[in-house]
Amino acid sequence: MEDQHEVRYWTETLGCSKDELAVAVARVASDKECEDYARECAMIAGLTNDREVRDQMLKVGCRWMEAAAHERFALVVGPFAGRQ
Repeated sequence: MEDQHEVRYWTETLGCSKDELAVAVARVASDKECEDYARECAMIAGLTNDREVRDQMLKVGCRWMEAAAHERFALVVGPFAGRQ
């Protein structure tokens, strides 16, 4: 989460510090978990009538999908990272 507005939003919404948020995000390791969170965000977005909440949940869902893709990429590239 690099966007300061987004970090502030989630720390205020969840009632946690930036460090606690970073630890929670870092704990999510598998691409399946990331995809599950993305689906949950999409489901929540579909349930709300609040446009701002819907947009925010879709944005967060996209971030989870990016994290899943990053995790899959790391699994593929990781074994080759030290080779030249």
